[in-house]
Amino acid sequence: MDMAPDRSQLQNMAKGEKEAFKEYTRRWRELATRIQPPLSDKEMVTMFIETLHSPFYKKMVGNVSSNFANLLLIGERVEVRMKKGRIVLEAATSHTGESYDSKEEEGTNLIATLNPQLLAP
Repeated sequence: MDMAPDRSQLQNMAKGEKEAFKEYTRRWRELATRIQPPLSDKEMVTMFIETLHSPFYKKMVGNVSSNFANLLLIGERVEVRMKKGRIVLEAATSHTGESYDSKEEEGTNLIATLNPQLLAP
């Protein structure tokens, strides 16, 4: 007798290093459709994003879409840009305990918008 998968199995899935994003999405969704009680679209999107690693996670975490198909399109775009070298995988770094604020900044940029009414004579 085959046991139905549970939410923890879904949450513990991960995209293989050599696995195409589309293939991982298909594999993840196949398991998700067997979860009982069924997941809502919003739950699916949230849970799926949480299984991703950078750069996919970073590109999708701010996405407000609750449509799983849209996530597939975004993920495929990220994957294409990675292959073209436009998105670079971050190397694993060790945490030094140094916060961003304590690092010396190389420069500061300022962008300002002036109100044209204030400039009128």
